[in-house]
Amino acid sequence: MSLKSRISSFAITALVIGVILLSGPATAFSILGWTVPGNNLKNINSTVEIFIDVGKLSNEVIQTIVLNIADENGNVTEATLQNCTPRNYLQSHLGYGYGSLGYGYGYGYGYGYGYAHSERSELSCKFQYRPTVPGIHSGTLLINGFEAGSNSSLFNVRDKLQINTLYNPTSSIDIIYSSLPAGDHFMDVSETTGTPPNSTGFLVAGTYFDINATMSNEEFSATLTFSYPDADNDGIVDGTSINENELNVYYWDTSSWVLVPSPVRDAVNNTITITVDHFTLFAPMSQPASTPSSGTGGAGSLSSTGGTVGGTTATTPTTTTPEAGSEPSAPETTYNVEYPVDETGQASGETQPAAQTPTGLVSLGPFGNVPAGTAVLAGIIIVIILGIGYRFARSRKK
Repeated sequence: MSLKSRISSFAITALVIGVILLSGPATAFSILGWTVPGNNLKNINSTVEIFIDVGKLSNEVIQTIVLNIADENGNVTEATLQNCTPRNYLQSHLGYGYGSLGYGYGYGYGYGYGYAHSERSELSCKFQYRPTVPGIHSGTLLINGFEAGSNSSLFNVRDKLQINTLYNPTSSIDIIYSSLPAGDHFMDVSETTGTPPNSTGFLVAGTYFDINATMSNEEFSATLTFSYPDADNDGIVDGTSINENELNVYYWDTSSWVLVPSPVRDAVNNTITITVDHFTLFAPMSQPASTPSSGTGGAGSLSSTGGTVGGTTATTPTTTTPEAGSEPSAPETTYNVEYPVDETGQASGETQPAAQTPTGLVSLGPFGNVPAGTAVLAGIIIVIILGIGYRFARSRKK
């Protein structure tokens, strides 16, 4: 091999080794699994044990290993390392070799094969962590100062319920208990974005809530405060057509949505508060008012076809317009007036509208109403007939 080839080969080898060394700390380890024994819903006062299996490449050395735990508020706490237990195993590889040919008075050759092996280590590390706030916690593992892996939903903790304590299980609801039964009790709250089931006919504020607790209904009392978005402060729930003064809270009774009475609305802070003694599905919604039927209405009500004064429905006149392509004719106007009826069954206070001749017609007395053009022609004919009659009468007298 030439000197130039040797230098090139050495340079390439050095480059590869350099890349491996530089990238080694970040890529040499992998997370094989996270384990939190027992129920993932832990009491806030308990210490959580976390087991992490770590795989590493051959000849790597763990100098430091740190597990950072972050709560939902972004607070990060370092878990306490208890121990790491190595578990080694061998990986076998088939190898082979051959001998060189010999020249001279004789020749020979040879070959052979065997098994080589490399070692891959695996660690199982145990940590302990005592949470201080309830909620979902996440873990990040650092090996030799480099992040080796993370678990975004490592475990969840629940708090023991207490009276007059503010709970904020999601960003859109606050819960305060004013009474609780004896014993230790916990609750689960989930918020879902979208339309609640079986909510046809409602205007939905955007989310609904599923609340459960380890106590029976009617054994407690709690206030639920729901937040709704109104970023521009226009009084309309963002993304909907709901006026905040018409927003209510409904609960699901296994067959229909039922209005929770007497809500407390806070238009300044964009909240609505209710008091309940049971848990189920809850949804901030609004139910549009039904449209009154046409032509009816009680005293002081508004009909869809006109106004109501003193209980009498005044119906607006309607004009019939000819269909396209039909012979033009005078518009037909219809008046429909209703009057209250007294005890005798006779209409009282009747005032008939003044007789009016529809537009485009001329009244000819006993001959009825005729179009204006026809009336003019008839007048001319009558004048001619009268003139002829007059001349004929004068000629007879002579």
